[in-house]
Amino acid sequence: MMRFNRITAMLIALLIIVSAAFSAVSAAGAPTESDGVRISEKMQAKSYMAATGTELNYRIYFSPGYDRRDYEKPATLIIYFHNESGKGNDNTTHLAERGLLNQLVSDSADGMFADYQYIVVAPQCPEGKDFTDREIISAVGELREELFATETLISKCIVMGVGTGVNGAVEFGSRYTDHVSRLVAVGGSPDKKVAFGVLTTGVTMMYFAEASNTYAKDFYDYAEDLGEGGYLDMTFTEGNLSASINAALTQSDPSVTEWAVKDAYESRYFKINVHCTDGAGMISASPDSVRYGGNCSVIITVNKGYVVDRLVVNGNDKPLSELEQSANNKNQYILNLMGVTDEQSVVAELVRVPTSGEKEGFIDNLITYLTVASAVLLAAALAVSALSALKKKKD
Repeated sequence: MMRFNRITAMLIALLIIVSAAFSAVSAAGAPTESDGVRISEKMQAKSYMAATGTELNYRIYFSPGYDRRDYEKPATLIIYFHNESGKGNDNTTHLAERGLLNQLVSDSADGMFADYQYIVVAPQCPEGKDFTDREIISAVGELREELFATETLISKCIVMGVGTGVNGAVEFGSRYTDHVSRLVAVGGSPDKKVAFGVLTTGVTMMYFAEASNTYAKDFYDYAEDLGEGGYLDMTFTEGNLSASINAALTQSDPSVTEWAVKDAYESRYFKINVHCTDGAGMISASPDSVRYGGNCSVIITVNKGYVVDRLVVNGNDKPLSELEQSANNKNQYILNLMGVTDEQSVVAELVRVPTSGEKEGFIDNLITYLTVASAVLLAAALAVSALSALKKKKD
């Protein structure tokens, strides 16, 4: 009996250890929302005055690993749009909502994403306003622009919306399509065409909505019918908004917060800006927007009688030997940009080259000019000599 008890005790202890290990793994999969109880302490209270005169209160959080001097790891910016209950002018009420904002600034998130640089911004919608109002959404857009100019080196951000905040997140995504790469929606009733328009720009969306939400179902069907379902990860829940929030908080592989925070610099696309001398030829980039680390071909086609005289890439002169002549068109040249990691600028300066007839005419004109010039100089010399002889004779 004693032996049985010992074996039983060992099995129970083993089960406890295994259970604890699985719990630890599970806990590591997503930050714990309850760890964010100090959210008002961890998020700095600030105010932004937009160009229109609209004052926007907001909270901002910098991850422990954030370092604006670390150019190798540019930060991810996450903008969080709260639900109706968060409206106010105290810069505090919107922090009381339970949800993903708590996870993003939680102590467990600090540990899990210690190697990542990210910034969380939570604007507060004023009383009597909506995030979809032009002056409010524009103020958020201006704030994003200022943060990119002063804090980060990236051109994209993540937007999150809960409840009515989903409408604001979708509206922001539709107005600032060049700056948004991912969107998280929890509940809400966005206009399906506006939301679909966001998808068509290449934004990927994670959406949690109640099965009874006809707006969300219409949007899902609309995206599927028009072939954009690949950018949409839709989860329908049974119950009210709280059920959708629970689904978002317990989402794993990856968790919603991990999906947002780890939207690394490598997912960005960079614009290829090209220009050549007006009227001398054409220049184009293929593709004209390149994903981080991708390649691009800049094609320069010169008009007859013109050549490439100078090539400037990102403000620096490049040797013309880097141009490859097209096998199919002797007037077309290709510059290959490899491993693009930032926005590019390519300027080709073209100059006109005289034709053979123009060259012959130029030479004839030059000979005539030199002959005339020589005759004039000879006449001048003879005149000077004659004057000198006349002067000597008088003397």
